[in-house]
Amino acid sequence: MRLQPEIFASDRARELFGYWLSTAPAGEAPARADFDPAAIPQLIPEVVMVRPTPDGDFRISLFGTALRESFGEELTGESVFKRLGKTEAARLRRIQEGALTGLYGFVTLRQFYRDNGRKWSVQGLALPLKGGNGAVTRILSAFYPLTPAEYDRRRQEGDTIDRTTLQGVWRYDIARGTFEAVDPD
Repeated sequence: MRLQPEIFASDRARELFGYWLSTAPAGEAPARADFDPAAIPQLIPEVVMVRPTPDGDFRISLFGTALRESFGEELTGESVFKRLGKTEAARLRRIQEGALTGLYGFVTLRQFYRDNGRKWSVQGLALPLKGGNGAVTRILSAFYPLTPAEYDRRRQEGDTIDRTTLQGVWRYDIARGTFEAVDPD
């Protein structure tokens, strides 16, 4: 499958998506047991493993070291929604619930604003991983900051990626092997 450059602004996000896809049986989400972090150690520092809970929450079960350094704190055990505003939490919930079905993976391009006023352009992923019973038990997420070269490449292609918080959401239909842009709201 060709991974569309208009979707993947980050080479590292494209690499993680490609690895996730390579572990999946045709037309299905891969099993958590088949996902081997040792196969992609260069990509793990920005990974967040998310665990759905019986009460409908999504909790962080692994928070990568690069993210911990960037955020300045450890977020393992917290709800993924805890530090988000109402609109962003609702958007993220729709993405997490879509991945939880095991039918879809998601790729996002977003802008975070830090307390110090700095902007952080990132490519995000939310990819389902199934447990032994066939249900999704983890969502493999990652947030890869765009490098200056990746950012410049997007700008040269005419994309303005610094206007809003969420610039794009693409849903990957696992059974069909196709992407489609979806409305984040």
